[in-house]
Amino acid sequence: MPWSPALTIDPAADKPLYAQLVDAVVGEIRAGRLAPGDRLPGSRSIAGKLGIHRNTVLAAFDELTAEGWLQARPGSGTVVAEELPDLEAAGTIARGRASVPFALAPCSIGTLPRGRRQQTPLPPGVLQLSGGLPDLRLIPDVALARAHRRALRRGGVSLLGYGDGAGHPQLRQQLARMLAATRGLSLGPEDLLVTRGAQMALYLTARVLIRPGDVVAVEAFGYPPAWEVLRAAGAELVPVAVDGEGLDVAALARLAARRTLRAVYVTPHHQFPTLGSAGDPRRLELLALARRCGFAI
Repeated sequence: MPWSPALTIDPAADKPLYAQLVDAVVGEIRAGRLAPGDRLPGSRSIAGKLGIHRNTVLAAFDELTAEGWLQARPGSGTVVAEELPDLEAAGTIARGRASVPFALAPCSIGTLPRGRRQQTPLPPGVLQLSGGLPDLRLIPDVALARAHRRALRRGGVSLLGYGDGAGHPQLRQQLARMLAATRGLSLGPEDLLVTRGAQMALYLTARVLIRPGDVVAVEAFGYPPAWEVLRAAGAELVPVAVDGEGLDVAALARLAARRTLRAVYVTPHHQFPTLGSAGDPRRLELLALARRCGFAI
């Protein structure tokens, strides 16, 4: 008798739908309702019964296959693996970790507020004023997909390997030209390091620049994830007043007269969250103060 999925999925739960489906199928196997060699219904059938997208089912199948619960058989579809994961051995490993004769260094992995994990659609007439997220409606998805296809046709399998650790050479060359034209920076591709995002760049900079106990000035209200990176590197953060052009350099100068500053973290082009932009005189004042006091920007 073919197995009929008695599965439940809660769209309102925090856990992703594919992960819920993974747990449900594993539960069916552990309960004996699915035995080794049993064939699962097709992904379209399961998606239809659960009211979810087929890609969600495929993602769950991929995860279950990677973990050893399922296997794909040509011509037969997806079946329960003949040799299931050794649950007893997994329990032994977990107990062994708890009894190691040394203490691990304390480690804290921060979590993002739930609202920052994904961009959910807004009700009609509601404007989102929080920063950090682009308007996805402005993404030229058709042109972007066309460019990706063109790049894959030209580069082929060579694009699928490991690239230059500093970033693609042609990308760095174009970035150097753009920075020279728009920011007046005289640099070459060898001076650039491409990261996965601003947070990664901040992390690398903080680890190179800051030692535990160093004093870093920050805007009185600014970008909290950047502050977290600086604190993790051991910095003592000191807030500085902000006005319509961002950080108040006069207030920073008074702080520099009292404390030895290692660095100042600013967002002069678009202050977060006020979006104020520092004019040229303000920026020149900051540069002069940094040279005089010897701190990094």
